[in-house]
Amino acid sequence: MTRDEAKLILQACRPGGQDAANPRCAEAMALAQTDPELAAWLAQERAFDASISAKLKSNPVPPNLRTAILAGEKVIRQLAWWHLINWRRVAACAAILVVGVAAFLFSLNKTQTILAATDEAIEIAQSRVTHLSLHTNNLAGVRQFFSKCRAPADFDVPSGLRKLPVMGGTLVGVQYRTASVVCFRITGQNYLTLFVMDELPDGTIPPEGEIKFVAQGEWTTAIWNEKGKTYMVHGKVHPNSLRRMLTQGRGAGGPLQVESGPPA
Repeated sequence: MTRDEAKLILQACRPGGQDAANPRCAEAMALAQTDPELAAWLAQERAFDASISAKLKSNPVPPNLRTAILAGEKVIRQLAWWHLINWRRVAACAAILVVGVAAFLFSLNKTQTILAATDEAIEIAQSRVTHLSLHTNNLAGVRQFFSKCRAPADFDVPSGLRKLPVMGGTLVGVQYRTASVVCFRITGQNYLTLFVMDELPDGTIPPEGEIKFVAQGEWTTAIWNEKGKTYMVHGKVHPNSLRRMLTQGRGAGGPLQVESGPPA
């Protein structure tokens, strides 16, 4: 068992020794006792879980919550990939991303502009590294993770991004769709965040073959549709640099059109 495999298993093991009888959990725990780096990571995970658990317990469940859920018009079947991830951690870590992207696209729909860059979008990009569900430099491994989770996995990575080191991936929900998220390192602590989801039907998304860019301070956001999927890229990078990375091999020409987002 490798360290990364142990991390995935330990994320799914419940705290308090409830899964001690599970052979995979027991093997991962045994490895953590002999691997100082894995042990330090596990200690941080447990501390994080404990803090989130305390915050969740501080907010009582509304007495009519179950009735309200059952009365909803649409019932979504739970995905059979819960065993891969500690859902309490992923839900908490991805909260800023889910809310940020949802508000981001809702603003896009209301204003009828292509990609109105918001503070939430910047927060999403800034928070990606520490909130990845899978840390790996292997893009094939990230795709396999997405595929097992029934998330978009057969997307095309622009040739310019393929040259950048992969940092890992995670999953979020965007407008009733599962979005696959991949982080690429540019230099040092600077990185690009790629979102891929089934194509959004809203008419403000640019037509296939066209990429729209929005600049907000030092940050640039790009969005485009391709082969039935919507792509978004956020990063602390100049629009011209991002355009070069995204259009390599596309033969895209003409002047760069960049919209200005709200002040940072």
